[in-house]
Amino acid sequence: MPSTSSPARLLSRRRLLGLGGGAALGVCAGAVAACGATAPNRGVQDVGTDVEILNGALDIKHLAIATYGLLAPALSGRELMLAQQMLAHEVAHARALRERIVALHATPNQRRAHYGVRPPTGVSQALGALAEAENEALAFHVQALPRLTQAHRAVLAAVAADDAMHLAVLQASRGRPPAPDAFVVGRE
Repeated sequence: MPSTSSPARLLSRRRLLGLGGGAALGVCAGAVAACGATAPNRGVQDVGTDVEILNGALDIKHLAIATYGLLAPALSGRELMLAQQMLAHEVAHARALRERIVALHATPNQRRAHYGVRPPTGVSQALGALAEAENEALAFHVQALPRLTQAHRAVLAAVAADDAMHLAVLQASRGRPPAPDAFVVGRE
């Protein structure tokens, strides 16, 4: 019997998130990274801008690592397992950003000693703080992507896609819609 489901139903973003949001977001990141592929190389002058943006993204990853490190102990069970996986992603993102900055013959920003993250009073507050950190990171990445030269967009687009996935998972863990809007752009 043929399916009567509309193509829109088959490809809804909520269904994609439910079936493997990471893969779907990865495809979206690839599409974002491909934007402007025909733009001319903006030249050496943009290396400084790219380094500035990549270091800004690295600073955000340092903050995320500190946030996950401080807040994850307030979690248990499934939420703790997810937070530990997301922390591993954040560490990998920081490493990739550092490598990209070094490849540009620049110095990556170092972690600060303190980030002002306060210990949570409970699971709900910890999940909310983690979601807020991911949301702010995502807002930065979305704003920064068009400013990067093509050669460096892919790494930031991949990081943004993971941050969107983290935000969706954290929202679902809080009992909220994982993707309340058609386009996830973060907010400041």
